[in-house]
Amino acid sequence: MQEYITLSYFVSFACYGLGLIATFLKQMRAATSLTLIGLAVNGVALVLLWVAGGQFPVFHLFESFLLCTFILALLHFFAGDKAGDHNIAKWVLVEILILFAVLLFYPKSPAPHRYHHDALFVFFFHAFRAGALGLMLFSSAHYIQFLIDGKGLRLGHELFRKGRDFLLLGAIFFLASEYSGIIWCLNGWGDFWRWNYGFLSSAFIMLYLMLVFHIPGKHLSAERFTSLTGALGSLVMIGIAISRSAA
Repeated sequence: MQEYITLSYFVSFACYGLGLIATFLKQMRAATSLTLIGLAVNGVALVLLWVAGGQFPVFHLFESFLLCTFILALLHFFAGDKAGDHNIAKWVLVEILILFAVLLFYPKSPAPHRYHHDALFVFFFHAFRAGALGLMLFSSAHYIQFLIDGKGLRLGHELFRKGRDFLLLGAIFFLASEYSGIIWCLNGWGDFWRWNYGFLSSAFIMLYLMLVFHIPGKHLSAERFTSLTGALGSLVMIGIAISRSAA
């Protein structure tokens, strides 16, 4: 089974990469077809991980990042600009390829089963975390394009508004993950806080999101600074996820 998981990973990686090249060449029909194939094979990889591991694929980095790329590609097709903003598609594919590139250094196999993986709130903790990262990356694609388009955009432009809205939704998913983690801790250790790297990194992400949402001002400079910090937020989450997987 592992060879099929590895094959589906590389096929999906290649399709997303070719989709990005086609997007740069403005061959949007080919880009759409290649991205759809990448999405389908990405989904196949998740199903294979589920079958091989006997549990939903959310419990270690290879699984969670594959789930995140699947969510991000779905958002691109179902929540993207209906008029077809090619620039947003480009940044979404760049983000997907970054996650796939990170996974080159991780085993292409399901997470080993642990006794607590059957607990509902343990599953929710990991699943909501993957959903939060996917939403934040989709937000970042809009924020990045808002920054690139520069000073010609009006206050409250749609790019900025969609970036903010999806970041807010991502923050809600992150809070749902943290609430699930609190219940997990209460059930497992009788307390909702323990002094370790995982808890402190979650607190750092929450403080970072609060910074993004509370930047003062109602002018373009404030929106650009919000876009910059918001776009970097997903990179912060990726870095913390990688460091937690190595801890």
